[in-house]
Amino acid sequence: MINPIGGINSVKLTGYIEMTEDYNGDLHATIDANKCDFEMKNCLKYNLLKIENLCSIFTNKIGMFSMAFNSIKPPLKCPLKVGNHTLMDTQLDLTIFSVIPLDGAVWVANFKLIGTNGKIKKNGIFTDILNKIQPKLKCPIKVENYSFNNADFDTKVFSMMPIDNSRIARQIIPLKYENCPPDNLSMRLIVRGSGGIESLNFTGYFSVINDITGDIYVAIDSTRCDLERNNCDKLDTFILKNFCYILVKKNGIFTEIFSKIQPRLKCPLKIGNYSFNNAAFDTKVFSMMPIDGSFWIINIRLIVETKKSKKPILCLNVEGKVVKIRV
Repeated sequence: MINPIGGINSVKLTGYIEMTEDYNGDLHATIDANKCDFEMKNCLKYNLLKIENLCSIFTNKIGMFSMAFNSIKPPLKCPLKVGNHTLMDTQLDLTIFSVIPLDGAVWVANFKLIGTNGKIKKNGIFTDILNKIQPKLKCPIKVENYSFNNADFDTKVFSMMPIDNSRIARQIIPLKYENCPPDNLSMRLIVRGSGGIESLNFTGYFSVINDITGDIYVAIDSTRCDLERNNCDKLDTFILKNFCYILVKKNGIFTEIFSKIQPRLKCPLKIGNYSFNNAAFDTKVFSMMPIDGSFWIINIRLIVETKKSKKPILCLNVEGKVVKIRV
């Protein structure tokens, strides 16, 4: 039984661990996590995390869990023996998670401690090799002569590892660009996008139906789903201010796109028809963001703000998926 107490970038744990029988074997832990909104109405399941070789982690003096395990009395060590182990104000440092977007959510996690008990794993990547060993190999390993013949190893296990001259790259695949209602907005956009390796390419045109004055900003609502679209997670609205400045900024992340618009677009926006061809966007700007392996549903709104009002002048619904491929 463990009682957590939250702190700033840390969690303090108190409680005890009860071993009801001796255990002689290696251990690993698995963690399933679900990220939910505060109302617990929408949840997104995250991939299983597996921590191997817990027996060695118990005694590691400089590992990320060392402070926590050093606070357990008597110390945990393998083989585990019957008895109680007390957590004495165990401090778990959470600063390692500072770069991971954990905020603004309720996290539901399932933690399992699993013993291998010296048995060979079935259906593992080495199973075929180990099954060919005669006599059968098992722990504890005995003094003996062993042989194996025609033991196969499936190298597809390396298919996503950079072990040759190829590399793993991100591909964004756009599936839909669609103006959203109402139809009486000041701008209409027709765009065709194609996904490349770490880039997007756009061709299309748009119309400005009436002159537009005022400060313009972009509001983006995003929903991230698994690739089967069974579980989705709505993200906070992202606001991109100073659109008029971004239009003319040199060496910005959108410079390549806006420089391809003809005639040149600038504020205040004037009535007219505008076109763009082969406008490229370098998606490496997202390289540190966890957007892979997901289906994205995005609503983009261009909003003009004056002293008296705010109103949308363009609305676009976008859908696409992000995958990792070997190139």
